[in-house]
Amino acid sequence: MTMSKYEELSKLKELLDAGVLNKEEFEAEKKKILDASEEVKPSRQVIESKEGKPTGGIAQDAKPLATDSFGHFIFDDLKESTSETECNSEKESSSPQEIKRNKGLGYIAIIVLVVFFLGFILVTIAMCGGNRTPPVDDSYNVAVDSAITDTAEVDESSYDNDDEGINYDNFVQEGSDEDFEINCPWKKEYFHNEFGEDMPEHPYIATSFGGSWNLEIAYSHEMGFRFALRDNDGEYKHMYSPVSIVFRTKDGKMYNIAPNNVENYCAFVQNQDDVKGIARLLDTQSKFDILMSYKMYNEPHKMTWNVDFLGGTSMFNKAVEKLLNQ
Repeated sequence: MTMSKYEELSKLKELLDAGVLNKEEFEAEKKKILDASEEVKPSRQVIESKEGKPTGGIAQDAKPLATDSFGHFIFDDLKESTSETECNSEKESSSPQEIKRNKGLGYIAIIVLVVFFLGFILVTIAMCGGNRTPPVDDSYNVAVDSAITDTAEVDESSYDNDDEGINYDNFVQEGSDEDFEINCPWKKEYFHNEFGEDMPEHPYIATSFGGSWNLEIAYSHEMGFRFALRDNDGEYKHMYSPVSIVFRTKDGKMYNIAPNNVENYCAFVQNQDDVKGIARLLDTQSKFDILMSYKMYNEPHKMTWNVDFLGGTSMFNKAVEKLLNQ
């Protein structure tokens, strides 16, 4: 045990006597000091052979430092065997320049590997057809710019905003004879004799409104109004009494019409008040609804039609004047 350990133990004893440390703390610190490594570590030990003789000699200027646990002297330097000395000298002979060179070569190798790896990735992406932005076709932008330029250079003075060149005589005047010929929904027909021939002395006018079945409304001075149902082939559909007809105008007013009789699948309205009411409604209303209730094979049926005269009126009175009275 070295002198330093004796000094440390003496100081611990003084601290115990002074009451700074208790018994347990003293014993713990004492154990730490005693368990510490030996006070002297040999710089080199003598290497012995199997016969107990050192393999290398001791340098002439070596100084004894201490003895080891076997009683051998430990010197500050040993004269090692020639082969071992040369081997150790070769291992320890690396100069700072060689170390730097070796580090530089290592860095270069790392950089080469990184560059090779990145190049491999780029080549793989190119071969797999990675997402590439297609080249921009400037021809489209050039065409658009050209179109804008051409539009901007249009001479607006070439447009004639005046109405002087318009010939209003070419327009059809509302209510004129030409307007009637073009837009009148009423057509002139003739009653037939027993041979199916037209009777010119018995004309009537008729119009129809489309639906599931077509509603035909006909008028003559002798007959009054006749309501009939026809299919798309023009054939009359069966209709039996009782029959009721309701007109509803666009303002919600209702007009109930009771036909006088039903004959040959047709409902006839001959009461003068009802005839005048229907004529006035047809001539003044452009939009209205018609609801017809009737029997077919003893079963009640109802049908509706939405009427919309594009000309604003059915021109009924004018049709009577031009088609029936002339």
